[in-house]
Amino acid sequence: MEQVSVVDDVQHPIVREALRAAGIEQPHLEITSMADIPAGTGLGSSGSFTTALLKALHTYRKNIVHRRRWQNRRARLRSSGSASRSESRTSTSPRTAD
Repeated sequence: MEQVSVVDDVQHPIVREALRAAGIEQPHLEITSMADIPAGTGLGSSGSFTTALLKALHTYRKNIVHRRRWQNRRARLRSSGSASRSESRTSTSPRTAD
């Protein structure tokens, strides 16, 4: 259990970095997690926890990131790069405003 007044004081590295990534600086937020799987089992629990935490924090901030938006962003990133590669590649998914 941790009680801190600023995000930088959070000891749990995944929680601290997720709060930073989501842009949460408010001191009055309670995060609770419980798991039956012990840490270090290699079952991907840390990745699952991080994904769920980021989704919850973005939803909390009302910054819901829809799958289509991420697909469009990924397509743009793939099509960018070196000038010669970006000229020869085209995105197959329609672009929408972010």
